[in-house]
Amino acid sequence: MDVILAGAGCVVLAGMVLGRHLWRLAFPARTVCFDEAGLKRFSLDRYRPMGRLLADADFEFLARCGQAGMQIARDLRSARRRIFRTYLRDLARDFHRLHGAAKLLLLQSQEDRPDLALLLVKQRLVFALAMLAVEWRLLLHTLGLSAVDTARLLAVVDGLRLEIARPSLSRA
Repeated sequence: MDVILAGAGCVVLAGMVLGRHLWRLAFPARTVCFDEAGLKRFSLDRYRPMGRLLADADFEFLARCGQAGMQIARDLRSARRRIFRTYLRDLARDFHRLHGAAKLLLLQSQEDRPDLALLLVKQRLVFALAMLAVEWRLLLHTLGLSAVDTARLLAVVDGLRLEIARPSLSRA
């Protein structure tokens, strides 16, 4: 009976954490759009280290160094997850800024673009789902069960950036 209650508690807690993240993705507290100079300076290169932060190579090396190495590896994994979460927050903020800029450009456009409006809705949904997948993998990583891949998340943000840079949108 205790095992069932503990399992149910874990499921409820995981649901609350995921729900909170989805809420924050759907309704960001404050979104400031990029200005034109900010759009030109924006680069995904800032987020490339995310892929290496949680790579297993460093941790495997430390784990081979005995008990002390295993403790260092645990501490390092924890510290890197905190850094990774900071990158995730920044990436979500930048996505919302890009999304806001795209909506603003769409509103200022001389022509009606329902296809682009639908694309923006789809990109927001795909970003939320990709973020949810990364958060889930990060939770599993905490338990030592999974690697975290950010490729899809970065691809969504880059796709939005490229869409904004298209002449048909920026000619408004």
